[in-house]
Amino acid sequence: MTVNKPIQAPLVSVPGGFEIAVNGDVRSFNSLALSAENDRMVVFDMDQPLKGTDVIKISYSGSAVQAEDGDLLEAFQLEDVLNTLDIVHEIPGRIEAESYSYQMGVELEGTSDVGGGQNVGYLDAGDILEYQVQVSNSGFYNVDFRTASLDGTGAVLVRLIRENGQVIYVCQSEFEPTGGWQNWATTSATANLDTGMYTMRVQITDAPFNLNWIQFDYQEQEEEEEEEEEEISYGFAFNNIVTYPNPAADQITIAYGVFLSQDLALSIYDSRGRPVYGKVFEEVSVIEEPLDLSTLSMGLYHVFIQKENGEIEVGRFVKAAK
Repeated sequence: MTVNKPIQAPLVSVPGGFEIAVNGDVRSFNSLALSAENDRMVVFDMDQPLKGTDVIKISYSGSAVQAEDGDLLEAFQLEDVLNTLDIVHEIPGRIEAESYSYQMGVELEGTSDVGGGQNVGYLDAGDILEYQVQVSNSGFYNVDFRTASLDGTGAVLVRLIRENGQVIYVCQSEFEPTGGWQNWATTSATANLDTGMYTMRVQITDAPFNLNWIQFDYQEQEEEEEEEEEEISYGFAFNNIVTYPNPAADQITIAYGVFLSQDLALSIYDSRGRPVYGKVFEEVSVIEEPLDLSTLSMGLYHVFIQKENGEIEVGRFVKAAK
């Protein structure tokens, strides 16, 4: 809170009379203090974090705050607070392309897509969009991109950046032309995310195209009846593909075990369905296959193991950045 006169120090840490409303509900705060940089500014330590979408109002009816010239702070009611916090987008959920926290090289325009609003346009390879996101569920997501272009193809690379600077691959997607700058189509990809707060960076790798939104839909895991699976000496259960470490940047091990020795066929495909690895193991009950990832692109890979009876087990791993 900023006032029009320097405030007399010291300021009582919790003077009476202040009330802060967030989205219509009164929120408590732990303490308040004068700003070290500005003697006209009071800083509140809120009991709960605030979001960039919160509507904040403040009221005062006390008598403990006075200016250096002796004037008391006059009472006021429900004054608007300018919220300059970054908007944090919830995942799963939809992220409107224009609601970025940072951009490089893009422009906005009105859209005729369902829901109206604005879309991001005038894109070139190398342009950047960043969004503050909160991932609430770990697991696999379907990622939809809403795009349009007259006659050119487009593509993006999506990554998450932790507060410590670690960069995590999310997905890549390519977009075919739709025949018009406002003829909208949806293209899907798959991602494997962990819970947490991130900066999501969308890098344009091919252009031109328009982007209206990105949507993350959590893929619910079907609950299976709990079965006691016999553990074998190499440390994992029968009939279960294990990939470790996962994600991995340089090398990954694919492990699998069955009760009876037999021929097992291992196949690996990238997220676009292209085969990248294959091998047949004859008369084995255990596979522990190290795989060099140096020639593979970053992204999600699907692992298939086919048994002699035709049954196919499925697993996944993510090739991460170094």
